[in-house]
Amino acid sequence: MTPEKAAEFAEFEAWKQQKAILEAKELLAEKEAQPKVIYVSRPTRTVVQRPARTVQSAPVSQAATQPVAQKKKWSAAAKGAVIGAGVGAVGGAVVAKNNRALGAVIGAVAGGGAGFGIGKIIDKKNGR
Repeated sequence: MTPEKAAEFAEFEAWKQQKAILEAKELLAEKEAQPKVIYVSRPTRTVVQRPARTVQSAPVSQAATQPVAQKKKWSAAAKGAVIGAGVGAVGGAVVAKNNRALGAVIGAVAGGGAGFGIGKIIDKKNGR
């Protein structure tokens, strides 16, 4: 390398360092010029549980309170009829290839009747 080229290279390196310093200063000035955003978390709320209030009410007479009537449950005959009708309808629709609707109706009637009969026998055993 010739002395002229070495001098040019040294000059280039000096210029390169000055340029990097100027770019860093400009970048720093831009950052300082931008508004600063400060994130503040919201304060947590403290929940205080207070003791429950007791309400004093007038005494209620025994005659005013009546036992609540329980809902009537389905009998075994009714359950059997519904389950039998559903199973019979599905079975009839599967078996009848040409007319599924007619097969479902016939199966529902037959299954409902059979389920009702079985449920009635169960009701008699249970004393209902």
